[in-house]
Amino acid sequence: SGPRRAIQTTTRAVEPTLPGFVYVDARRGSTRFRLYHDVLSTIGDDPVPEHGIGTDELADKLREGVRTGPDIVVAVDHTNEPETPDATTVVDWLSDIGGHISPVCLGRDPPDAIEWEPDESVAFEPYRRHVLVELLTSRCSTGLGRDAISHDQIREVSEWADGDAHDALAAIAGAAISAERAGASTIRPTDLDAGIEEVPKPGVALGRVLALSESRRRLLYELVSLPEDDRASVSAATETIASRPAVDLSASTVRRVLYELADAGLLDRVTVSQSHGKGRPPSRLIPRFPTLVFRELFDRPSWPA
Repeated sequence: SGPRRAIQTTTRAVEPTLPGFVYVDARRGSTRFRLYHDVLSTIGDDPVPEHGIGTDELADKLREGVRTGPDIVVAVDHTNEPETPDATTVVDWLSDIGGHISPVCLGRDPPDAIEWEPDESVAFEPYRRHVLVELLTSRCSTGLGRDAISHDQIREVSEWADGDAHDALAAIAGAAISAERAGASTIRPTDLDAGIEEVPKPGVALGRVLALSESRRRLLYELVSLPEDDRASVSAATETIASRPAVDLSASTVRRVLYELADAGLLDRVTVSQSHGKGRPPSRLIPRFPTLVFRELFDRPSWPA
């Protein structure tokens, strides 16, 4: 037989193309227009106009942008809240752009609770206590003065929060506000108690309140700033709020908006007494979000208009 021939091959290494990543907060981008605008602003180099352009035109520009670039993973946070679109709607909006976008929806409810069947689902468990302690220690070292809060106090908050970082951070922020108002350089036990007391459990994330329109934030601010007597009933609260110089709304409009906020879960309607007459017993409105931190943020000059 003849000599064996060697077959020589060469391969060229090809660098894999990694997908792009875009984060969108559904609280800030709750419409199809806003979602497309936020994604296009992230992946493009040119500024995207806020006005004078329609949703369909934005969709066309986004299709062109993803067609000529790498595939995009779009993570949409806080879906399925009363003020935000549900996961199915978000997926439909992004799927309409084409196959170059992979949507990821994040929310607090499991898929079966919202009648959604995603291709894949990942569950995140609450923080374990020691992990939450480490997280709070890191945040406090950045946001508070040296030795402003003790390690034992951080552990106490972590135990109370039961794995919820939002509640823990809100309680510590409230405690720091209480200490600052008293002129103290460290968080005292009374300050920590005050911070914890102002975080309802179960409650609503402060981010939902901060994402509301300015007019609705104003009404909530006026509500939580009322003396206890003026919050004794919905009628008393609405009349007092409507009389405030910063509120340019009638009492009936204030009442309607507050009821809408209650329907959205930001306020609780609680019956205050039994009535022997006709009609519904009087009720009062109880905030379900961290009020001490909210008032402080609203009073800050940097609060967005």
